[in-house]
Amino acid sequence: MNTYNHKRGDSLTLLVNLPEQIVDGHFLDWTLASQVRTPSGTLIANLNAEWVDPLTTRTIKLEKLDTTTWPIGKLEMDIQMTSLTGFVTSTSTVTINVQKDMTRA
Repeated sequence: MNTYNHKRGDSLTLLVNLPEQIVDGHFLDWTLASQVRTPSGTLIANLNAEWVDPLTTRTIKLEKLDTTTWPIGKLEMDIQMTSLTGFVTSTSTVTINVQKDMTRA
């Protein structure tokens, strides 16, 4: 996934699966962090990031319930994983294309 379309104001929930070549449990006890930023680096939101199953560490769930203040246009995000020893690695950067929500109930 390199680009994700999102309607401003909708809750954001994304499931990110790790590549099959990474063995189950490889990231056991690693912590997750994820932020949404403008292309120039301005912080828009911290996402809740957690392992769906902390034992297999195969799928990451990203969530932000309120996106009503997100600007329309292109934003960027990645996921940072940190081991107990302090080793840090990040995923590829993903573009979030924030669009106007047409239904305002």
